Amino acid sequence: MKKIILTTTIILGVLFSVWSQNIYYVAGDIASSGDGSSWEQAFKTIQEGIDAAYNSLSDPSSETAQVWVKQGTYYIYVNSENNSVSMKEGVQIFGGFSGYENLLSERNATDNLTIIDGHQSSGSDNRVKHVVSAYGIEVSTDVWQDWTNGLIDGFTITGGKINITAPPKNGAKATDPQSILDSGDEMSGAGVLFFKSAPSISNCIVTDNEAGKGGGIYIMSATSHPQNDVPVAHVSNCTFSNNTAIMRGGGMSVDLMSEPIIENSKFLSNTCEAKGGGVYIDWICPQVVFINCLFAENTASRAGAMGIDGSSSPILINCTITNNSTTDIGAGLYTGSYNPDGTDSNEPILVNCIVAGNTTQWGGAVDLRIWHDDYFHVSHSALGTGFTSFGEGITYELPTFANVPSGDYSLAQNSVAINAGVSSDNLVPSGIEIPTTDIDGNQRDAAPDMGCYEYSGSVDIEEKEILVANFVAYPNPTSNFINIKPYFDNNYQIKIYNNTGKLVYSQMSNGVEIIDINNFDSGLYFIQIIENNNVFAQKIIIR
Repeated sequence: MKKIILTTTIILGVLFSVWSQNIYYVAGDIASSGDGSSWEQAFKTIQEGIDAAYNSLSDPSSETAQVWVKQGTYYIYVNSENNSVSMKEGVQIFGGFSGYENLLSERNATDNLTIIDGHQSSGSDNRVKHVVSAYGIEVSTDVWQDWTNGLIDGFTITGGKINITAPPKNGAKATDPQSILDSGDEMSGAGVLFFKSAPSISNCIVTDNEAGKGGGIYIMSATSHPQNDVPVAHVSNCTFSNNTAIMRGGGMSVDLMSEPIIENSKFLSNTCEAKGGGVYIDWICPQVVFINCLFAENTASRAGAMGIDGSSSPILINCTITNNSTTDIGAGLYTGSYNPDGTDSNEPILVNCIVAGNTTQWGGAVDLRIWHDDYFHVSHSALGTGFTSFGEGITYELPTFANVPSGDYSLAQNSVAINAGVSSDNLVPSGIEIPTTDIDGNQRDAAPDMGCYEYSGSVDIEEKEILVANFVAYPNPTSNFINIKPYFDNNYQIKIYNNTGKLVYSQMSNGVEIIDINNFDSGLYFIQIIENNNVFAQKIIIR
């Protein structure tokens, strides 16, 4: 199945462009529910808003309605652990409002914290199994219809708990395709559950949830097995932290032919008693895509950051996997069993990634553990122990980070990962693109950095190698302008750093470039030209 990968901005832009004018308002601090037509007449609960929005649509598969939710904490447990915020097709749910906005663009979800809490109240022991859930539509007995047209955006999702005392053994609940389809939701997805559906979640923090599988989020988008064209769920700009799973996937678990796209997201300090502290993928998931993702401080018995089983071959582009740990092996990436019904192996693809600096107590394979005939297709990446050379552009030097003890995994000055990536899309499957921005939305250049962060600080220009054979910069010294003349015909990028190493100018070009420098201070500058992943440089004086 060909899959088109879009950046977060484009994904949300497409969703926004088809919105109808149906808006329903929710404010938890009002005395009683109104009709949801305004902030003054808001509903009191999120579910009332969702139900009203859904009922307003004549065709939820192609139409959309919005629910705007005022800041505050919304406790979900009312009378049963089965209570949940139930997403519905065609409904876009937005948190982060102060309660006075007239436009979505006026929302500030960072300042106006909107929490969906699975507890009955603050300090209560009563908790729901799934804080947010999205189920497919049951058409008739054993016949389900999946859906993608739905979104939840701008919430903290916390407090879900599924009580499982011990991992099921082989042959028990939800360890084969039919069991997953029949009852996989019963033990999975305490924070967020996408079951036989594939909506989108963005700009959310999913934290402190506990389940058997997928403590933070569980994604299973198939409605039958086998199934062609399983719909694609989207996760963007989300943080999964401090979630727990007994069996698989503390932060996230993906099951049964599902192929979600996860962009610009963080998996931090999640735990699993078995496999997959950060993420676990199983049961023939041929193309789960991670772009600009950070995996750090996750722990498990095996597969601290990510565990991969069952003929699953995720694609990781510009991801950073570091400072994860296991008591056994595979603190970074772990591949295990094949598909029990076939012979295909797990063959992940990694481009522009960092998989290094992880730790194990046992002392076996640390950053990578490969089982039998599994294979990793890796290029232009920084790798730690357990790897051998798989492709071009591999370094085994640990990249330096800005401040690991404080949780800052952006690149440090002069890190080996800077300008060491590749921008060519021919290393990834058709329809997937190397990102042009990083996890924070910063622009990447023609020679992108490895990992999820593009370095934006200063560089030590005295340590830069001066290679001027492929371009000339003149006059030198100069005071008003600089001419850049390349000795090649390709597109290229110009970067200019001042004498402290700070980037002061960046521009793409395809020929002779004239740069106005009248606003530059006097001093020594460093001009860098990046062409087809080749870097050339020289110094110039501005007076």
